[in-house]
Amino acid sequence: MMEQIASEPLSGVFLFVSPSFDFDDVVTAVSRFAPQTRVAACSTAGEIAADGYAEDTIVAIGFPASLFDISPIVVENLHGIDRNKLITKLIRSRAMMKSRNPDFAFEFGMLLPDGLSLGEESLMSALLPALGSLQIFGGSSGDGQRFERTRLYYNGQQLEGGSIIFLVRSRCKCHLFRIDNFTASSKRMVVTDADASARLVRRINDEPAAQEYARILGLEPHQLCLETFVANPLALRIGSSHYVRSILKLTPDGHLLFSCAIDEGMVLNLAVEALISEHLDSFLESLKTKEEPAMILGFDCLFRRLASAQNNCQEAVSRILAKHKMVGFSTYGEQYGTLHVNQTLVGAAIYPAAEF
Repeated sequence: MMEQIASEPLSGVFLFVSPSFDFDDVVTAVSRFAPQTRVAACSTAGEIAADGYAEDTIVAIGFPASLFDISPIVVENLHGIDRNKLITKLIRSRAMMKSRNPDFAFEFGMLLPDGLSLGEESLMSALLPALGSLQIFGGSSGDGQRFERTRLYYNGQQLEGGSIIFLVRSRCKCHLFRIDNFTASSKRMVVTDADASARLVRRINDEPAAQEYARILGLEPHQLCLETFVANPLALRIGSSHYVRSILKLTPDGHLLFSCAIDEGMVLNLAVEALISEHLDSFLESLKTKEEPAMILGFDCLFRRLASAQNNCQEAVSRILAKHKMVGFSTYGEQYGTLHVNQTLVGAAIYPAAEF
């Protein structure tokens, strides 16, 4: 890995680091070996490597300076964002990048927020006024299945509780995407008591949340567990689209802790799952309509990995990821457009460099 990083000038290096490694040792070693290269790193809930799903490894991706211009914006605290300052930085950086590399015709944004910060929605809201035509996607850092401590780093700075925004211009055509393998059923429920800041739901349909959710599934509250939540997420409809809301765990008080924004008055539908392997392969094949991507950078929800294992198709999914040249990591949440979502795969298909 070290030799590859040092082999050519890079606009940036991204490290997706399993929590089984000493995170500080990894970023220190890479930074010392390539001091002129800007290094970003985050901990994961699993990795996506050249052979598909991986565990206990480090995925390193370098972007050649001849093809990519990457400009970072660091947000130190997602709960203390200076919106005006952030918007100004983003607009100025985009203008400077366009002037610096006018032949780099393709542009997108990429986010790496702290996956335990509960602050992704604040980031998306702050970015909204400045996005314009800029498409963005992102993945929240992870900690395996422990949910204790996530790590985030950029160029010597530790950023727990924060985020890094990467503005990218390239000579390579880039196509951003969002997919999940769910449809919204006709089974509806209304959140009637919630703590939005904690993503905690206390009552659904004016009944205790766990009790009502279990009733809708035909279960008893004591039967609810992680496997139940993975198989039965909820869907929020916005216009003609739906966005997945996953339940993370059941609290001792019988409340439901969600993995992204939830609030009183929100109407949710029980989501119906399609087989993830078939759905994934069909979609990724559709990205090859004119030419095949040289690489797909993917941020895939941890719950999708767990669902594939529950449905005995994890090996098939892993082969599909490898076949389509996807690399990235399993996340605690995904960002696309202006929304933070769950149980979703987001990514950027990067095609061979355009000739001018």
